[in-house]
Amino acid sequence: MLILALGQVLLMRVLNTIWWRNRTVKRLSLGILIFTFASALGWAILVYLKFNTALIYLFATLTTIAAVLNFALLVSLPFSGVINTIMHFITKHRVKKGRPQNDEPKSRQRRLVLQGAAAMFPVGAVALGSGGMTKAFSGVDVREIPFYYEDLPPDLDGFKIFHVSDSHLGPYVDNDDIAALMLKAEPFKPDILLFSGDIADDLTMLPDCIKLVEQLKSKYGAYASMGNHDYYRGAPEVIAAFDKSSVPMLIDRGVAIKVGKAELYVGGADDPRRMGDRYDDFLRNTFDRALDQSNKDSFKVVMSHRPSGFDTAIERGVQLTLSGHTHGCQIGFMGEPIFNEWGGERYVWGQYKKGNSQVYTSSGVGHWFPFRLGCPTEAPIIVLKKGKDPSPDKGRVG
Repeated sequence: MLILALGQVLLMRVLNTIWWRNRTVKRLSLGILIFTFASALGWAILVYLKFNTALIYLFATLTTIAAVLNFALLVSLPFSGVINTIMHFITKHRVKKGRPQNDEPKSRQRRLVLQGAAAMFPVGAVALGSGGMTKAFSGVDVREIPFYYEDLPPDLDGFKIFHVSDSHLGPYVDNDDIAALMLKAEPFKPDILLFSGDIADDLTMLPDCIKLVEQLKSKYGAYASMGNHDYYRGAPEVIAAFDKSSVPMLIDRGVAIKVGKAELYVGGADDPRRMGDRYDDFLRNTFDRALDQSNKDSFKVVMSHRPSGFDTAIERGVQLTLSGHTHGCQIGFMGEPIFNEWGGERYVWGQYKKGNSQVYTSSGVGHWFPFRLGCPTEAPIIVLKKGKDPSPDKGRVG
């Protein structure tokens, strides 16, 4: 957050010197820097001390506002800088030629147009960012997505998996939202609910959330797996809450479910609990443990909070992997992520295929940072279909 804030100050100082000379603009830029540091530091301290009060929600919201402001300025100030630089050279040239700056109406009009164009970029970016914050609080998108398998057992044809991920119960998503989500899913009549991690940032909300999940009328119940935030907030408390319920928490294990004459095997991969480096060996080992009790002929579904687990799933012949974690980068365009890689993750948002293996990376039900632009919150219902995919190139990775 501090780097973002310093970045906008630097861009203002170096590329927009005309604005920087204005005392009000300079104070505003430096004020955003101080505001960013104070709000982010306050939020971090409250999270570290585990203060689940209205104060933490206030600091979280202030930090989000600061982040949106800084990001909007970082994106827009280079464009404004180009126009301000042009204005600077025009003014310098006129002075060199001995012409006064206000010698004719056309000159004044041209300068006003350039000033307006330069200001348009940061104003527009901030407005767009504000819209992104508003979108973060819109309803969760629940829709059916067909997944085709030519060798799918007939009894699994039409089987519906309600995929919920990254609810991040806390400042921005509460149990009223979860209740609304369950009601929205009921008309689709899902056969099973799979919750692929990052369930709660405020663990006091978790028991009631599990009760709401239990109330969903799904024929084969619900299962959950761990995400990195579940470990950050307190794995023992998370596991204990699920142990007291009818919703199994699958960590390094799986269960076989009979669906007619077919067998559906649901496994839960563990989470590496760290960011920023490779953890391929960890994922291989946890997938091996999660699949240890599976049969060769079962249709295998593995919840892997990290979508990079899909590479291991391909190697292990897992037909379907359900992931989250990336939130789709929370910025998309025409239903696609604008970043194809994020934090070392290749499968950022949506459906990807390779051979007979497929993964769906959900953009998530919630977020710990409330900003969404072209990337709505979602909880897809994946419908298994027997047959050849009519759009085989969509989402293909190789």
